[in-house]
Amino acid sequence: MTTVHRFNAAAIPVAALGPMGIYDFARLYTNIPLDDLCRTIAKLTRACLEGFAGIEVLTTLPARHRPDARPVHSASLVAEGPSSTYSARGRHVRRFFDADAFDVVFSLLVSSTFIHFGPCLVRQICGIPMGISAAPFIANLFLGWYEFEFNAQRRQPDLLSSAHGSARILTRLYDKRDQPGFKALRLTRFIAADSNVNLPAKRALLAGQFQRLRRVITDPDNFAFEMARVVQALHSSGYARRNLHRTYGRLLQFTPHAFYYARCTTAFADLQGLTRADLANPAAYQPS
Repeated sequence: MTTVHRFNAAAIPVAALGPMGIYDFARLYTNIPLDDLCRTIAKLTRACLEGFAGIEVLTTLPARHRPDARPVHSASLVAEGPSSTYSARGRHVRRFFDADAFDVVFSLLVSSTFIHFGPCLVRQICGIPMGISAAPFIANLFLGWYEFEFNAQRRQPDLLSSAHGSARILTRLYDKRDQPGFKALRLTRFIAADSNVNLPAKRALLAGQFQRLRRVITDPDNFAFEMARVVQALHSSGYARRNLHRTYGRLLQFTPHAFYYARCTTAFADLQGLTRADLANPAAYQPS
């Protein structure tokens, strides 16, 4: 998001932009289906190995006088496959993996997590296993492949031409509560107005959500809609709507740099008015 805000602040003319690509991922770290993960990594492996026979991994084992030292691994792409996929000489061990062999190893790695639930033994089929050290890298590779495919299409991002004729990247909030699997769940996000929590913490709820949404959203229309959701949720928890709107107005007043270029236009000059409209008719909001 820091890069996005820097890009927007640069006010680059639309005519000066070359091909760009951006993508928003609906399936993230903990809810990636493992069968989809294996298929995606298989595509990524073959794309990376194009023109090569496979990957050769050299492992140097610790010396005998340093039994607590860790092995050292190095990998390289090789144009021709060796006669043997495994060889060892002294402390040096060489292994060779072509795309099919790597698929088998990777599938076993991510699909071999089992969890005990009472008398039942359940195999994890969704979400990257958290017990493996490579989990963050695997998640990044999964997302990176879709970004690679998207960028290969050389599509243009959503751009908002401001009054100054500059290009702006629009980001919108992805909320899991919008997914069908969460429709039947009762999600409590905010402390109730009549709880025993100290008053300053209650008063900071709207300001905290305002700053969070202002940080991750650059589409002013979506920001107004998400703020309407926050106001409605707090009102349902017992907070007075009049006080919420008063605080919201002050936050907009004290942060004139928030959505500065958009608020210079007639359409988004009154963000609080857009939020009131979304509160009155939330079904009318349609992302552009």
